[in-house]
Amino acid sequence: MELTLAEIDQQEANTILQAFNSDIAFEIGCRLRTLALKEFDRPALLQIVSATGLVYFQASSRPGTIIDNQFWAERKRRTVLHFYRSTFYLGTKLRIEGRELYNTFKLPEDQYSLAGGGFPIRVRGTEGVQAVIVVSGLKQHEDHDLCYRALREYIESAEEAALSIKPSKEDSIEA
Repeated sequence: MELTLAEIDQQEANTILQAFNSDIAFEIGCRLRTLALKEFDRPALLQIVSATGLVYFQASSRPGTIIDNQFWAERKRRTVLHFYRSTFYLGTKLRIEGRELYNTFKLPEDQYSLAGGGFPIRVRGTEGVQAVIVVSGLKQHEDHDLCYRALREYIESAEEAALSIKPSKEDSIEA
């Protein structure tokens, strides 16, 4: 899947949450694992980690996840927290510009990664990134796409739930 920078930018803009906490992280993580199980026979490491490093969710999609997946996940998470952008966006941007991570930013490639699969979790009305969703173990565009779709599924379900809530009589204001 070849996405343009504008398309990746739009994905990030379309995944800003209204709120975020451990319950929401768990729900997004469960959606992430369900999508991975349904669509891929290969194992992947799935994580949601706060900006401070607290692990809210971690699971393997299938047996066979290896320690390298953990190392890649850490590198992707660091990159998202450093730039506040998805790793797929940054990798695509630097590839188009003919630049490399170390030569451009002096960030060591054994600590940072431009491989897709690191995606920022932002909350409306706040600055920066609140957490990072990471997938490691599939092709980089698949890692990225799983992150995006799990967030979109959560947002759509939250919007549907909000629309289905009807005010009670006590919530009504009568003149």
